Amino acid sequence: MNYILDFASVSVFIPCIPAILRYRSFPKELKLISNFVMVCAVFEIVSHYLWSHKINNLPLLHLYIPVTFTMLFLFYKNILKGQIKKRIWLLIAVVFYAFSIVDSVWLQGLYTFNSYTINLLNAVMVFFSIACFYKIAKEMKVLQLERYPVFWINTGVIFYYAGSLLLFTLSNQTISFSKAIRMHIWTVHALFVMLMYLLITVGLWIYRKS
Repeated sequence: MNYILDFASVSVFIPCIPAILRYRSFPKELKLISNFVMVCAVFEIVSHYLWSHKINNLPLLHLYIPVTFTMLFLFYKNILKGQIKKRIWLLIAVVFYAFSIVDSVWLQGLYTFNSYTINLLNAVMVFFSIACFYKIAKEMKVLQLERYPVFWINTGVIFYYAGSLLLFTLSNQTISFSKAIRMHIWTVHALFVMLMYLLITVGLWIYRKS
């Protein structure tokens, strides 16, 4: 199963190809998601470097989570413009960043896995992705979903973050179980990672400038 985990680590570089090659032609929302995948790729490189030099890379995760939250927050804020009140956006951002700092400094610490903040991120992204699907269905402006980049990207986001929310909840319940069971959970998580990046890649590739 290690090969699945290894491939999940490099899968982030796949959507970077259309993100880099087509960045200038993209509308704002696709530029924002391109920024997301490229930032994820940079963090993956730094994380692997630290791990290969036997340096604890968990503090990097405490930075990675709020940074990726920011990227996706801006993406959905652009997509859901007018659907969610400005004060709600502000409230979500303030609560998330404040909780992230509290978790990293006082609750779980910089050198441990920040599962509380990760689960909060998962829940927020599931909320955003459901709101995005609701907007698409309500407005009925998209006649061919398979040609709408945001549909593919949002599908990837909800698959990953809903799956991650479920898996991390299960992980907390199975902490006393065998290492093999915990390894299976991380393998399924890796599959969700690959699925998200694959669907984002599809979304970026199918864009056609109107």
